[in-house]
Amino acid sequence: MWVATADDGALAQIDPEANRVVQRIPVGNGASAVAVGYGAIWVATALDGEVVRVDLGTGRVTKRIAVGGRPVALATGADGVWVGSEESGSVARIDPGTDEALDAIAVGNGPAAVAVGLGAVWVANREDGTVSRIDPAASRVTNTVPAGDEPAGLAIGEDALWIADVGGALLRLDAESGQVDAEVQTDSAPTGLVDFDDEIWVTTVAPPAGHRGGTLRVGGSPAPLDPALGSYNPDSFLVDQLAYESLVGYRRAGGTAGARLVGELATGVPIPVDEARRYVFQLRSGIKYSDGTPMRAADVRESLERTLLLSPEELAPPFETIVGVDRCIEAGPACDLSDGIVANDEAGTVTVNLSRPDPQLPEKLVFLLVAPADTPRAPLLDAPPPGTGAYRIERVVPDRSALLTRNPYFESEQHGGRPAGFADRIEVEMGDESVQADAVEKGRLDVATVFGPATGATAALRTRIGARLRSGPFAMTEYAWLNTTAPPFDDPRVRQALNLAVDRARVVALTGGSEAADPTCQLLPPGLPGYRPICSFTLAPSPAGAWTAPDPARAQRLIAQSGARGTPIEVWTWHDRAAVGRYLAEVLGSLGFPADVRVFGDIGKMIEAGYRPGERPQIGLNGWIADSPDSATFLRALIGCKGDFNLSGFCDPEIDAAIARAEAAEAEGSSAWQRIERQIAQRAPVMPLTTRRYVVVTSPGAGNVQFHPIYGVLPDQIWVE
Repeated sequence: MWVATADDGALAQIDPEANRVVQRIPVGNGASAVAVGYGAIWVATALDGEVVRVDLGTGRVTKRIAVGGRPVALATGADGVWVGSEESGSVARIDPGTDEALDAIAVGNGPAAVAVGLGAVWVANREDGTVSRIDPAASRVTNTVPAGDEPAGLAIGEDALWIADVGGALLRLDAESGQVDAEVQTDSAPTGLVDFDDEIWVTTVAPPAGHRGGTLRVGGSPAPLDPALGSYNPDSFLVDQLAYESLVGYRRAGGTAGARLVGELATGVPIPVDEARRYVFQLRSGIKYSDGTPMRAADVRESLERTLLLSPEELAPPFETIVGVDRCIEAGPACDLSDGIVANDEAGTVTVNLSRPDPQLPEKLVFLLVAPADTPRAPLLDAPPPGTGAYRIERVVPDRSALLTRNPYFESEQHGGRPAGFADRIEVEMGDESVQADAVEKGRLDVATVFGPATGATAALRTRIGARLRSGPFAMTEYAWLNTTAPPFDDPRVRQALNLAVDRARVVALTGGSEAADPTCQLLPPGLPGYRPICSFTLAPSPAGAWTAPDPARAQRLIAQSGARGTPIEVWTWHDRAAVGRYLAEVLGSLGFPADVRVFGDIGKMIEAGYRPGERPQIGLNGWIADSPDSATFLRALIGCKGDFNLSGFCDPEIDAAIARAEAAEAEGSSAWQRIERQIAQRAPVMPLTTRRYVVVTSPGAGNVQFHPIYGVLPDQIWVE
């Protein structure tokens, strides 16, 4: 019997007769799944993004195959090794004869299990609540069907596919009809299953309802909790997203399932009318604030007026298309948005009038947190106003602590099924990250973020606390912009060469290791619509799209063709990323470019300097966080001709037009994003380096940790024992 052990990155062999481990083979970081076939043992190492082949006879590692996307599921058969990667929403097929990845098949969100049999390859898409059937001969999905709430395990037995649904059932899918035709309810949550001797054996955990209650102690950064001050502040999300709601918001679910925009205070996301210059939101009935006051349509207008007054720099640009916002900013305390936001309390509607079409308005409204209309138009730092969320802010010590308890007027069904949360109380301690991680280890906190770890910090934590160091995908890409208007990066060959020469594994190590970041060759991060791994700037590119290693030989050939060697280059970076800046200078030196590093005190000062006339650097580091799951907005900002953050000075009207077409096609245009990213790679105006990860440390009693692509960790979904 072979077992993958994630904590120590090993493959353990167990003697079933002696009931003991007889050997342990190191395979890699985060060993997550194991399968046997074709004379080998295959192990998925989630943190390395690899599948490791171990010789069945000698126990030696003979091959490491990059598949990317955090592989967590394996199965052998049908002339392949099939690998499910949860963060890329794809299944890779490895040829067991050549050990090469031949295909990367797009399935659903969060593939958690793979099974081979009954003439097909089956994939459980946990975040979608579906199972996909892959035709192994054609390497394509032929059918996808609903299968419970969270299908997490698959097994084939009695001429059927059996599905473990974490929602509380064991499902039987008939292979001939392709439909679920039987269901066995359980008193727990099935997570895995296996067929043995014509019987199905199931592993289970306690049902979610059994974890309700208790006090969750959370570490956070100092941040204002007044919804008008913290609505656009990532450090405020931790609390504000628990206590307040918007007209619309993202599903409070981990992974790519959280990228779906749904109604919160509104019943849904409306389609614009009147030439796309008007949105009409129908409010849910019976919603009350945590003090029992009924929520009214007028509260929405007053909340936006108050927010623009208290946070004009952050919120005025996103809402500039709303009629009257410019006049509101000029009027200050006398702001009146009655022309732009028409509130009808009797009908329960909020109409938003625009000066021009703004297809991203619903996503922007996520950051408008609603409070009662009579809330004073002044900062409320120690006594934030009541909200309609699942929790209420009961006590605040500004920049030090907060206590949240259940909102007695919150009912999940009334709020469109928004989860009520597990803990009865959430205590937030605000302070330094490093101190909070230590507090978790000593038992004073249950959860703390380690988003900006120093080199080696996460590795040391992993050694001490094992699986209690957790990380999830975060919609953030770290990259370097390349000035396409000045030598030497005005030559696309030089830009491509640098992309090829950089060792992204080294950058990952300088960022804190595989728990903190993944190497990437593309701008779009996991979690955004249409994302699929793509990498042209790697040694031996494969259909799996994973970065494997730098290709310095190809880089040197491109530099020789350019004739640009010898051009002096200044690398811009800031204090926290100085080590990465110095490494890029080393790489440039190896390519024949004398390079110096200019380190700014913080990223804000560096960016400000980059926009001054004559100050634009040749190359600079930056990280870009998505504030909505919108691939078009993400790409336009960084490389669009009119991009707000296009420090490369790059402009390609054909790429801009392709982005517009993909945006208009919505779900039907999902495959277009891969073509667009290949176009961007050909021009290489930027150098993507890593996609960052949200890292937390947890106490032994904390469970069900979920990572949202926009909000980060979801405290209300964590339970404590």
